[in-house]
This record gives sequence, structure tokens and C-alpha cells, in this order.
Amino acid sequence: MEVRGGEIFGFLGPNGAGKTTTLRMLTTLLPIDSGAATVAGYDVERSPQQARTRIGYVSQLGDSDELATGRENLVLQGRLYGDDTSTVRRRAAELIELLELEAFADRRVITSSGGQRRRLDVALGIVPPRRSYSSTSRAPGSTLRTARTCGATSARCASAARPCS
Repeated sequence: MEVRGGEIFGFLGPNGAGKTTTLRMLTTLLPIDSGAATVAGYDVERSPQQARTRIGYVSQLGDSDELATGRENLVLQGRLYGDDTSTVRRRAAELIELLELEAFADRRVITSSGGQRRRLDVALGIVPPRRSYSSTSRAPGSTLRTARTCGATSARCASAARPCS
């Protein structure tokens, strides 16, 4: 399969088909048993560090700290990737606006609804600007709902994953 920059690709199949396993291999979280994979031009097995720097990944379990606010989670995520505080705060504000998180960005995550948490999870996946973005979801239709929330077009989602100015 090939997914080009700016595209949103739906990876569908029944439970147990290997969707999550494939994404975990592409994101270097699992070793590749056979075959080859490249992410943003980097061989996943030979250059895992470079591939990882080009990927944002949101697992089906989410990544947020429930006792922190959404904004604090976004800032922490950016800092963990090594970005300076002022850049991270600008990026967090950009994503809060883009993904319509304003109403709950400054509340503890534990007080947010499931849909609000999923939007925050998407934002966490693209805090560090990446060329590739992966999401696994256990709720039927939630990826589609997330795409709609993200602007209903691949262009808007892709622009969110690009570096902010």
C-alpha cells in the first residue's frame, strides 16, 4: 500500500485482521516479521529513529494524563519531543483552535467526554509536526467522526500535521 502526503487512508478490516499490528510495525513499536516498509522515505527497520520523527501515533487507549488539563498535556507532549516551551505553547494554541478544544482545554482531562478525549488524542498525535499520522480506534466510526471534527477534508487534517509558522 502507498499513502501519499496530505492523504487520509482508512485501514479497515475485521477484528484480528492485523490492522493494529501493521500500524505498530510502521511506527516501529513492533519488529517487522517479513517484507519491508518505509515511512516518509525512511526504512522502518534500518532507520527507526528517523521514521519515528516523522510519525504521530494515537493508540486506541489514548495517551493523555487524566489529572492534567488538555493544554498541559499538549505542552508536555511537545516538550517530550524536545521543542522549546514558547514553540510548544504556540503549537498547542493552534491545535486547540483547529480541533475545537477551546471549551475544555483548560479543564482536567478526566472531566472530558469520550469524544472530547479523542479530539485531544488526535491533537497529541500531531503536536510535534509530522508527515505521517496514525490512529487506531476501537469504536466503530470514531475515526470518521474525528476526520469530520478535524475539518471534514484531508487538506485541513494534513495542514494540522505540518509545522506551524
